[in-house]
Amino acid sequence: MKSSRTSTLPTSLFRPYLAEQPSETALSVRAGCWLTAESQVLPTFPYAVVFTGGIVPTAWRPITSYGALDLPTYFIDLTPFVPVLTDGKPHNISLDVVSAEDDHAINQNCMGDNGDVNVTVSATRNIHIEADITSGSGKTTHVVWSQNLEFSNTQQFLDITFVQNVFQTASGTFSSTHNGVQALVDTFSYPLNINLTVLSPDGNFVATFDHSYDRTSHPAPFILGSTIHERQLASGLFHTASTGNTSNGTNYNTFSYVDLGGNTYDREVTAVDNNITFDHQGGTLAPRKTVAFPGFGPQTPLVVAKPRLHGGRKIGN
Repeated sequence: MKSSRTSTLPTSLFRPYLAEQPSETALSVRAGCWLTAESQVLPTFPYAVVFTGGIVPTAWRPITSYGALDLPTYFIDLTPFVPVLTDGKPHNISLDVVSAEDDHAINQNCMGDNGDVNVTVSATRNIHIEADITSGSGKTTHVVWSQNLEFSNTQQFLDITFVQNVFQTASGTFSSTHNGVQALVDTFSYPLNINLTVLSPDGNFVATFDHSYDRTSHPAPFILGSTIHERQLASGLFHTASTGNTSNGTNYNTFSYVDLGGNTYDREVTAVDNNITFDHQGGTLAPRKTVAFPGFGPQTPLVVAKPRLHGGRKIGN
């Protein structure tokens, strides 16, 4: 079995450029979920879910970010570890969510020029495991498990941090074969682009999101395999005032689904200022009758004091 990972670059090299950032976690990036079996790390680079209050709450009303209400599921085949786990001794299998490293190190590249900072974090995982498993009946199964994963996150802090950009990609393939027959396959790509631009020092800002989920997953012979393509373009303006904070938002979402059972579903939805303005559904799983959505009046002032930003960042007072 083998695996590889990129080296790290200490955060201290670029920390002086980020004096405006309030905490060491300001640049933290969720790098993945680790499943550890007998000291062998089997990682996933998960889809970055933006929850319903993410940066601009009205950007996700009434269409939430994909996965916000039902997180994606990830599958790993532990069959290659059967020879190790069946020796009659206690064993450890653990699951962990990894964010920033313990020493807050980042990978690869950091550049600063005239007050602007560009930070790139990248990681790769390449794992190949083979095992021969002999059952009580004497049948031998040759199992091959492989993972090829790539992750990259570039963050830009421009114009004295008044402009902040995130360009992130996570992609890869999981594969498991039993005697040459495909038992599990998972191919995915999760690009995410975010722009946050501060319009005034008192806390007014606009944010835009380009978020996609592209995945072909055949998790097991007894679980229906499927292919999903989803893309979401969202934006919102947040305005602070002593009389109450207000914001608006737009959201455009396209979704398509097809599974090995021949079922299909596709949907295209647009929302503006809390109202569905366009909705089309198609495919064999689409409802026969059009779904009617309630309408809402003009956006009222939000009751939240400030939006929650990643890493505890603050805008304005």
